[in-house]
Amino acid sequence: GYAEGDAVLAELTELLRASVRPDDRVCRYGGEEYVLLMPDFDGIQASLFADRLRSKVAEHRFTVEGTSKSPSLTVSIGVASVGTDAPHPEALLELANDALRIAKRSGGNQVVHGGR
Repeated sequence: GYAEGDAVLAELTELLRASVRPDDRVCRYGGEEYVLLMPDFDGIQASLFADRLRSKVAEHRFTVEGTSKSPSLTVSIGVASVGTDAPHPEALLELANDALRIAKRSGGNQVVHGGR
């Protein structure tokens, strides 16, 4: 139900926050989408990090309080980087969203870098 889904998303948020550097930002963007802002990462570093994060989420067993459920989940990740990929924040978010849609349409549980 909704309460279980919210609990899993809250645990996912904590997993994401524990996985990033102190100056990085994890922001919930929509119902089941997140934006990670990672200063000083180029596109290659961001893609490598995103793939490690994707694996970490897939291997994690989430908990649902009051039940014996231990669901797993996978994530699709769209990556975009400032500079050559997108000249301004709106374009950056659009590239990341486009890459995310491609990752989902291609079966999910993968990382796609936008603008490449």
